[in-house]
Amino acid sequence: MLADGTGQTCNISEVGVLFEADRPFELMEPIEFDLVLEEFDPERPYWMRCQGSVVRVEPSETAWRIAAVIDRYTLPCPRD
Repeated sequence: MLADGTGQTCNISEVGVLFEADRPFELMEPIEFDLVLEEFDPERPYWMRCQGSVVRVEPSETAWRIAAVIDRYTLPCPRD
């Protein structure tokens, strides 16, 4: 979940994330987003707020593929 758009995570690592978004971003643009982690409990997903910057932007057939480095995050917590 993005602050000003929608996105779908494709891949995540310890230091970054690759996602598809409904709009492009600028290189090195600061970005804030929530990762929704359903693996812990599908009926009560965990949310992790992340902040970072965009390091790659590529168009795809139906969206924009955005790679971002994660600089800061909050520990996952359930959201009701």
